[in-house]
Amino acid sequence: PLLRAHSLNRAGNWLTNVGRAEDAVAAHCEALALFEEYGEDHGTAETLDLLGMAFGLAAGDAIGAVASYDRAIDRLRRLDEPQRLISSLISRVVFS
Repeated sequence: PLLRAHSLNRAGNWLTNVGRAEDAVAAHCEALALFEEYGEDHGTAETLDLLGMAFGLAAGDAIGAVASYDRAIDRLRRLDEPQRLISSLISRVVFS
């Protein structure tokens, strides 16, 4: 299931990049559910970051983007992942 979740994130990122917002969000949401079910915090944080981008860029949903980034930022701070944290903080500012 965790490999599937990682694959869903890769597919969701590609779908975001080609403008297929609904499919991108669905892929990331499915990945998020799997990571959360298995208690995989790094995967959850990464997925929330990718979901923020999907909401913001592909779906044009700034509120959804900021909410996803808020959750990602909280987890990334606890996980001590400064590089991804910086990226999420910058993206959150862009969509706010």
